[in-house]
Order: sequence, then C-alpha cells, then structure tokens
Amino acid sequence: MKLFKTALGFVFAAVAGAALATPQYHGTTTANGDLALSHGAGYYIWNDLHNTRDWFVRWTAPGVIDSDSTVEWFGHLQFGNSMLGTVEEFGFETSGAHVDTLSSMSFGTSDFITWEAATNDSGGVDGFNFTLTGHTELLQFALGSSIYSGLAPTLADPGVASTGIFIGDGYASTNTLVLEGSHGIYQQFEISVAEPSTLALLGLGLVGFGVLRRRKKE
Repeated sequence: MKLFKTALGFVFAAVAGAALATPQYHGTTTANGDLALSHGAGYYIWNDLHNTRDWFVRWTAPGVIDSDSTVEWFGHLQFGNSMLGTVEEFGFETSGAHVDTLSSMSFGTSDFITWEAATNDSGGVDGFNFTLTGHTELLQFALGSSIYSGLAPTLADPGVASTGIFIGDGYASTNTLVLEGSHGIYQQFEISVAEPSTLALLGLGLVGFGVLRRRKKE
C-alpha cells in the first residue's frame, strides 16, 4: 500500500510538471500606452496597464532585407476557458502575407476574444489588438517570421533565448521553443497563467505525499 501511495504521488507531480513543458514568461507584460517600436525587427507584445485584458501585438522589420525584399510574418495564439476547460487556437497571416486576419482555427467564430486589425497606414508596421472576454485566459504565443529562417529548431525545455521578441514596456525577452512549421520557423512560449487544471494536479500530488507522510508518523 505504501508503495502504491508513493507511486501515486509521483504520478500526480509528474503530470503537473508536464503541463509546464513549454517555456513560460513570468515577467511584466503591461505598458502605459503604446510602445515605441524602436528595439529592432521583431514582435512587440503588451497589454494595457489600466485594463490588462486588452492586448496588442505588432511586428516590424526596419533595416531588414531578405531575398524577396519582403519580410513574412505568421503564427498563432492559444487561449483557454478557465470555467469550461476548453482551449482554442487563433491563427494570423495564415492565408498569405499582409492579410490582416486573426481567425479561429477550431470553430470559425468564437466568444473567446474580440479583435481588430491594426496596420500603420504609412507602411512598415502591422499587427492586431485583442480583448480577452469572460473567463478566457491567454496561454501561448507561436510567432513566426522569415527573419527567423536562420534559427535552428530547439525543442528541449526550457528552450533558448528568444530572437526579436519584445514584451511590455521593459522590452523583455523570454525563453522559447524554436519550431519549424509549414510556413517556416517560429518561436513558441507561454504567458504564465495559474490554470485551474494545473493547480488541481499539483494539489493532488502534494496531497498524495502528505497522506504518505502522515502514515509514516502513525
């Protein structure tokens, strides 16, 4: 019986740890107003200091010249509903370069988020804004670009330092997994969110260890 309880505790702890396999960003994401996109080519991500459910994503490539003289951007974002335990993924620029869309890859339409395109009319900057609705939580970014074509895929947790990703008004970077998809190379990471399912698994693991410890004392 003791062996079974020990094994049960390790199983719960291992499952909880597996839920955190993708590198997570734990730093500040907020900004008090729009960011100055002046730190070089790449993605700029932030949420509103005064309404943290309002998020902004921009991409720009000043001074970058590739073989086609056009930088391509693509990727997807993942969201979860903390009440229903469902996850939904949204893609952007997936139907061709310079297409300002953020579309659900699961359901076509969704009540997870509202969004709008945000393109600089003078050229050189593209992106979108989105607002988390209801019990929606932002889980994961997968951000791709032709400027990442020289990066070697890195799948091992905790990944590697990101290239061309700037978060919040501190322009912070994060660790990422470097993946190769149908469109090219992209970098994947999670925003640190205490998901109920993960906390529940961790709690069960701790309970398992606690029961075993009390038995030993008796």
